[in-house]
Amino acid sequence: MDKDYSIDDIQALSPAESIRLRPRLYFNKCFSEGTLDALPFELLCHAFDEYFDGSCKSVEISVSQDSFCVHYDAGISLAPKYENDPQSIAELIMTQIAACKHEKKHLSVGAEFCNLGMATINFAAERCELETVFNHKKGQFVFENGKTISSIIEAVENETDYSRIYLKPDKSLFENLPLTLEGIREKAKQVVSKLTDLSIIVINK
Repeated sequence: MDKDYSIDDIQALSPAESIRLRPRLYFNKCFSEGTLDALPFELLCHAFDEYFDGSCKSVEISVSQDSFCVHYDAGISLAPKYENDPQSIAELIMTQIAACKHEKKHLSVGAEFCNLGMATINFAAERCELETVFNHKKGQFVFENGKTISSIIEAVENETDYSRIYLKPDKSLFENLPLTLEGIREKAKQVVSKLTDLSIIVINK
């Protein structure tokens, strides 16, 4: 006899819970390739958007055994997205699904370089840190499992715009898929073949 279901049996999941429960659904490319080498480039979608505005010329990706850090010469806006809402655009794109796509100035970037979205990757991270300088303000954010742990925004002088994002993927979600220096360098070559004025350096941390 079939079981009867009621509205009480329906479980509503937050985006973060959905991603963490079904990582293969969201990160199919990583699982099919057998590495996490695509993640740094998904996390660079804002940098690529700024590249087409002439604001981003160089990217450095440092790779360790279980984490990576991307650093590029363009900042993320620290202004609030909505009136009377203290959350900055920088924090928004790291914590709300598809927010980075909605902030794109160049839709072609979203179509080619933003398949997952920055928040999706953050939700699958054990820890993520964002430091960005934009328009004489510095923002420093720490996230765990995609949730904001700390947020500091302060005025700064004599600092050029940049962004640095450190991310440690949650091994329990990715079944110990590795980050490989060789694979990331190969993907960097593929990106530079399309964005010919962009410099991408990949180093072993």
